[in-house]
Amino acid sequence: MRILVFAAHPDDELIGVGGTIAKLHEKGATVKVIIYSRGGGGVAAEESLRDERDVEQTRDLETQQVAKYLGFEHVTLGIHEIVDKRRAVKAAVKIIREFKPHIVF
Repeated sequence: MRILVFAAHPDDELIGVGGTIAKLHEKGATVKVIIYSRGGGGVAAEESLRDERDVEQTRDLETQQVAKYLGFEHVTLGIHEIVDKRRAVKAAVKIIREFKPHIVF
């Protein structure tokens, strides 16, 4: 069984369906997570945090570690804001057509 999860930012997949990802992976499903943004905006504006690129690198590393732990493949598209909806939709359609998921979250 192929499971596809779309998330706006790193860790949204865990907050939304993390437990489901873990259970489906345990049952042998192939899980692929698509993350639109690298997650550096917003939080980087606070004085105590590093600049946006450092935050993005940290979140990329965290996502890699969680993906390895939970056993899913992930792709980060690097689309900061979905201003160009056509680009975002085209990316999703391409991934769906290639991966052919049984379930989409």
